[in-house]
Amino acid sequence: IRVDGAGDAHTELDLFDLRGRRIRVWQPGGGATTVVWEGDEASGRRVAAGVYIFRLRAQGRTLTRKVTWLP
Repeated sequence: IRVDGAGDAHTELDLFDLRGRRIRVWQPGGGATTVVWEGDEASGRRVAAGVYIFRLRAQGRTLTRKVTWLP
């Protein structure tokens, strides 16, 4: 996933399941970068196939996108 915090050092990318439980957090910094998610929770446990939601917060704005994970 390509992420650009547009200079906001507090940029945060969260991943949620459809129950609203946050399962991963990345803090990519303020520049452009690529975040790789390999289907695991923060603890390292693999997640089930299904729909997940990415939320990017930077510069006071929020962007959300749904993704389908098929292991």
